[in-house]
Parts: sequence; C-alpha cells; structure tokens
Amino acid sequence: MKKAIKSLLILVSTLGMVACGETSNVSSTTPVSSQSSEQVKKLVFPTDVKIYKNLDDYKLSPIWIGEGRTESITYSFNSEYIDIDEEGVVTPIKKGFSKVTATTPTQSYDFQIEIKDSNEFRFAADIPEMENLYKEHDSPKETNLFMGDSFFDPRASRGFWTSFYDDFAGKNVFCEGIAATQINDWMVMRDELIRAVAPKNVFIHLGTNDINDAGNTGVIVGNEMKTFVEYLHSDLPDTHFYIFGIEESTNKDFAKNSKKREQANELYRSFADSVDYATYLDSPSRFNDKLDQVLKPDGLHPNAEGYKIYVDMTKDLVD
Repeated sequence: MKKAIKSLLILVSTLGMVACGETSNVSSTTPVSSQSSEQVKKLVFPTDVKIYKNLDDYKLSPIWIGEGRTESITYSFNSEYIDIDEEGVVTPIKKGFSKVTATTPTQSYDFQIEIKDSNEFRFAADIPEMENLYKEHDSPKETNLFMGDSFFDPRASRGFWTSFYDDFAGKNVFCEGIAATQINDWMVMRDELIRAVAPKNVFIHLGTNDINDAGNTGVIVGNEMKTFVEYLHSDLPDTHFYIFGIEESTNKDFAKNSKKREQANELYRSFADSVDYATYLDSPSRFNDKLDQVLKPDGLHPNAEGYKIYVDMTKDLVD
C-alpha cells in the first residue's frame, strides 16, 4: 500500500536491530520538553489491535492520561511479523501475533498486535461494494463524502440513511457508511474508500460502535479519532474534515455508556478546535433534547426526523 505520511507531530530516530534480529526498536519523540521535574502523564495504548496484509497500514495511537508532560517512546516488536517505522506506522509482514512494548524513561506499556490476511477483514466484501457504488454515481470529483458507521449507511438493503441522495438532491455528495464499523476499520480502508475519492470535505460519523460494541473508553475513542483524522489529513492536505459527535441512546444496553460518549465528544471537540482542517459538529446537543422523537424503536439509530438534523447541520457546508 502507498503511504503518504507527513507527520509534524513526531520527531523520530531509528535505533536499528538488536540481539539476533528478531526484535526491533524504534524510538519516537513527542513534541514536548524532554526533561522536567513536572509530573509525567500515564501512557496507554489500545490493546485489541488488528492489522491486515494487503490493506492499509496502521498508525499507532499513544494515549496520554492525566496532568503533566509526555515523554519520548521506544517501541520494541517482533520484526518477523511486523515493522514499525520511524513515524509509528505498523506494516504487516506475516500472519500471527507480535508483542509490542512501548517504553519511556519512566514507564512501559505492553500490548499485542494481531496480523491477519485481508480476506479475514470482516468488512472485506464492503470495500468493492462501495467502490462500485462510487462508479455508479459517476465517480464524483471534489465531492462531499459522508462516511462512517450504520448511521451513514445509504444502502437500501441495510435500512438506515436510505433517503440520503433525495435529502441532498442537486448536491455533489457521496455516501459510503458501513454498518458496524469502528474507527480502526476505516483506518485500514482509507486508501480504497477515502483517499481514492479525494473529496473536498469529509463528514465522519464514528465512535458509537467503538463504545457500545468494543467497550472502549471515551479517552481511547477520542484519541483514535484524532489519530485517524491526522492520518487522513496527511493523505489529503486540502480536504476539510467534519467530525460528528456520538449521540445518546435510549436503548438500556447502551444508555449506560453516556459518560464514555461525553468524554469522547469532548476530545473530538478539543482536537477539532486545535487544528484548522477539522470542525466538530455538535449533533448530540441537537439529538439529546428530543431522543424519543428522532430515534428508531431500537433507541439507537436515527429515524427520518433524526436524519433531518444531519441535513440541516450540513446543507450550507456542501455544494
């Protein structure tokens, strides 16, 4: 896969192979002061990381929790199975598992990366289907791309945003939401389904399944969104990214995750506010005042009134 990564957030140096060549170390430095008596933030990583051969590479997403400063990180990994380059991008080599140890001057964190074949990717069949839909819509250039989870899935067979093209009649838009997807699923599909489209604007609705299905914390989801959009920006520097918040649910199984959603949304907002290429769209505030009126009986997905909110929020942003 092609990589077009121009990271301005990480200064890096490669340390080379050690021991018998089975383990590699890569050192990366985050943009903070290198030495200080100030308290150090706690380092964590997402623990359930899957990458796929012949699909896009995966960008490591270090998460710093608490007050204080961050530190330089050295990654140790099994080079038989993966490679981690000087910008923290993981490339699959061989199917299997690799332990990764992220080490700083004061702490370390272990996590595992699973390497799978591309045909094991649970959304492998959706990629050519979306590529075909793009062709069926005459492969629009400089389009406004709506992408994400089931909320933005336009396929009649799925029964979600089936009115999308009527809602944006006469507008240069394309929609390729895929039900059940999480942020990192789009990380490995971004070349085929986002970069290849080269959109003018991207409207993202992701995070619901990361919290409700994967059980991730709001901190993990917020940081993964940040990494995802930074990576997209490296690929598409002239594209603007609009990030929808994660709406509340009246489904009792999901309503308990309210605090996680609030935490993720705050991180979505603070990231978007910190860069000039992203904007946070506060759909939760529009939904949450009238959930019973804008959600389907499942208490999660928007009904026709809910989709009107998305249209109203974006109609002046698309052309």
